[in-house]
Amino acid sequence: MRACGIKATYYSETTNISKEEILYRVGQLIKKEHRFPSSTEIYSPAVPSNCIRHYWKSIDDLAAEFDLRSYRRGNTIHSEEQLISVAKRMYKKGIPFSVHNLCQEANWSSQEFTRVIGRINLQNKRSHSIKKYLLTHGFDPDWVIPKIQISGKKYSSWEEAATDLHMSTTTLRNRVKKHQNGNNIVISQRRNL
Repeated sequence: MRACGIKATYYSETTNISKEEILYRVGQLIKKEHRFPSSTEIYSPAVPSNCIRHYWKSIDDLAAEFDLRSYRRGNTIHSEEQLISVAKRMYKKGIPFSVHNLCQEANWSSQEFTRVIGRINLQNKRSHSIKKYLLTHGFDPDWVIPKIQISGKKYSSWEEAATDLHMSTTTLRNRVKKHQNGNNIVISQRRNL
């Protein structure tokens, strides 16, 4: 291209692959595969990764040139949607937010949880960092649990009910789980709490 005097963008005098050449080659891969190619498919001796990293910050930025989403970005978006969906289910059920409850509700193993959190680039996998992430994405995990009624008495939270009934929150929740009726939880008067 230089020898022919074709206008192109090079990041140094010694570089032989122009930005335009990479766009052309990736465009050919898109036509062939009918999707944005993975980084493994893009990186090759013909298209060195250092050239791509110099012209674009990431594969995601290269995909944006074609108004497409990279495979990695697609996984990230899916993981974000998954996390928010599970948090909303927990909210509707009145389950307090914690990493343990989140994994239980989503039916995630610790490896699946680590994979999901890793995809959305959360380095800290603790409850407070996930809460912070959800807040920045428009969802407040510090919800108020719906009113709970146990043996005719109403409570505003599991903690309040557990304290009043002189038992741990976990024990109370396990017993109540067996006698749930919608949002209004009722335990039979015959049951000894």
